[in-house]
Amino acid sequence: MKLGQGHGTAVCYNVQTAVDSQPQRMIANDVTNAPGDRDCLSPLALQAKDSLGGPCDAGADVGYDHGEEVKTCLEAGLTPAIARPVTSANQKLGLFSKEAFTYEGATDPSQCPAGAQLTFRFATVALGRPIRY
Repeated sequence: MKLGQGHGTAVCYNVQTAVDSQPQRMIANDVTNAPGDRDCLSPLALQAKDSLGGPCDAGADVGYDHGEEVKTCLEAGLTPAIARPVTSANQKLGLFSKEAFTYEGATDPSQCPAGAQLTFRFATVALGRPIRY
């Protein structure tokens, strides 16, 4: 696997497991030399489905957000639940990300993390997308 920042490569193993949540036992596994997890969701979920003998839910962390893998799971009757990746650099810059704000649908203002209400002022279109300020 690549070690990053020009440090070369190392022989490593990537272990993937599927666990039954109720008795908490391992029902499927795979060991690879693939450096990433993006292509591992559907093979393991399908293995788990076969092992359990029926449909099941597939929970995964942020690294499993590959669209084709999700599509394969859905076509096989599996429901994948994958953590949403944080793509904004705002938190690293000391700013709030979009997830920190809550929208009050009934009254229309948004609540900022500092507790203030942000009310609607005007609407515009930027890069073909409607934006409300």
